[in-house]
Amino acid sequence: MVYNEIYNGQNKWDKDYEYYRTFDVDGSFFAQTDYIKSKHGRSLISNLFSKRAILELQHLVRGRVRSIVSALGMSVA
Repeated sequence: MVYNEIYNGQNKWDKDYEYYRTFDVDGSFFAQTDYIKSKHGRSLISNLFSKRAILELQHLVRGRVRSIVSALGMSVA
């Protein structure tokens, strides 16, 4: 199946430059098309998305949600 060929950790493919350049964000993390450069960039920020890091920020997210809900005149359960 093609899905398994595309979405597996063994393949190290570059993204299609022509597709990603349409977003007009050259140089951004999202538009990085080179696999090696992308891998390096991911390694720099991967610890920000660990379970521990997310749990440490959970109180900030809840606070923002409470503020938004309050501004909308609703109550938080």
